[in-house]
Amino acid sequence: LRAELKALEEPMKQKVFAVRTKVEESTRTEAELVQTINNMRKSLKESEGKLKEVREQKRAQTDEFIQIMSQYESKKMERLEQIAELVGDREWFDENPRKSSAAASQNGNKSASFGGF
Repeated sequence: LRAELKALEEPMKQKVFAVRTKVEESTRTEAELVQTINNMRKSLKESEGKLKEVREQKRAQTDEFIQIMSQYESKKMERLEQIAELVGDREWFDENPRKSSAAASQNGNKSASFGGF
């Protein structure tokens, strides 16, 4: 009877050991994957924070760019009005929508300059 029990017990022990080894291996793999995922989440969160900062910088730079271009266009138009008035191109001057006070205030100063514009 003991020999029969031992004969049944030995293969069961081997199966239990094999399954236990697989479970332990799966547990190690699971722990590694969880760590990888946690690292990726941390990296993603840091990248999202940096992205937010870059987008805020870009928004401010774009606003500054628009403001500078607006100032440039305004100065350019003033200079073109001055040039048109100096050369007597009344047709261009009359068609220009900005022909009001900016040009009228420059009538006394015909030597205005803005970097050649």
